[in-house]
Amino acid sequence: MPGNDDLVTAVFNFYKGQGYTDAGASYMVGALLQESGLDPDADQPDGPGKGVAQWTDDEDHTSFTALQKFAAEHGMKWDDLQTQMRFSVQQNINVTKKFKTADTPAKAKAAAGEFEHQGVDGNRWDYAEKIYGNVQAGKTAGDGMGKFVHGSAAAVADRMASLKNKFPASPVKAAAAQCKAKQAPQPDRSASVAGKVMGGAGGVSAADAAKALGGNAAPLGVPLDASGGKLPE
Repeated sequence: MPGNDDLVTAVFNFYKGQGYTDAGASYMVGALLQESGLDPDADQPDGPGKGVAQWTDDEDHTSFTALQKFAAEHGMKWDDLQTQMRFSVQQNINVTKKFKTADTPAKAKAAAGEFEHQGVDGNRWDYAEKIYGNVQAGKTAGDGMGKFVHGSAAAVADRMASLKNKFPASPVKAAAAQCKAKQAPQPDRSASVAGKVMGGAGGVSAADAAKALGGNAAPLGVPLDASGGKLPE
């Protein structure tokens, strides 16, 4: 059964796979450790926050509703760890870009603060610095960090399994793309057909006939008839 250190490393590697720098991934994971201990079922004590990043619906935010919508679009449950992490990447594209270009811990820290808008820093920056230090020292990112993960061994194993699953594409977006493709204008090949017919009927070459009609003599892949495109006498 995987350990808590492994989960921290897996979450770090996930963000690295999304293009985050070492510093960016370290500070993102440090923030999530502080917010929830990497528990996708976490509820804020005496508050509205939910999930690994403590998404909130209140008079100023609707991030939890956005998470639920994202999960539904992919046919997933909102409290699935990989679902929440993928949502965190696309939630604010401008912040994600900052994580991906953060070439120093200071820039990564700024991006993490912009992502969370936390009221209390807690230990998030200490966690981030330790993770970043592990990576710079050639260790696994989660080395010694598992003690800050919340949940039972079975729960941690479930989260690891979630990260290994293939994440489904959004059926909503796939249907929209398919509809758009069907509505795309198709190339007009009438001149090509006319070129083949005229070329067979009157001794005019297919290329010349098609050129006169503003098209070309490219074959459509299916001959007009077995005689090679000539009209029957």
